Amino acid sequence: MDVVTSPPVFATTSIADVTDALTQSSNLLGDNSSLVDDSHCGRNALTNSYGWFVQILLASLAFMLLIVKRFCEPRKQRRSWLVWFYDTSKQGLGAGLVHFANVFLAEEFAGDPCTWYIISFLLDSTIGLALVWAGIRISI
Repeated sequence: MDVVTSPPVFATTSIADVTDALTQSSNLLGDNSSLVDDSHCGRNALTNSYGWFVQILLASLAFMLLIVKRFCEPRKQRRSWLVWFYDTSKQGLGAGLVHFANVFLAEEFAGDPCTWYIISFLLDSTIGLALVWAGIRISI
């Protein structure tokens, strides 16, 4: 008894057939541009009006959460408002300086500024933290 098997469908499909099918599907949607949308983070995306809005919104949210956190501390151990302000302003000033340095550097490098921002943020969070730790250990 002979069993006849047909070749798999993908074996007869060429790359040209696949690209033609993709082109036809994008034409059906009315989109003749490329299938990859590179406009998600173009030049000045971090410093245009929407970028500033998002940054201010996130900074405000972080500050409000610090206030909520203060009220979650036990009353007897809660720091005074002045001490709390000094602690949070020190952390906020340091984070703000690093953030704006990252935004500036991301806009200056060629390519996607969002990618450069996350690279500089991760380098600061890993290598920068290790350098601070080493500096503290040396000074003790």
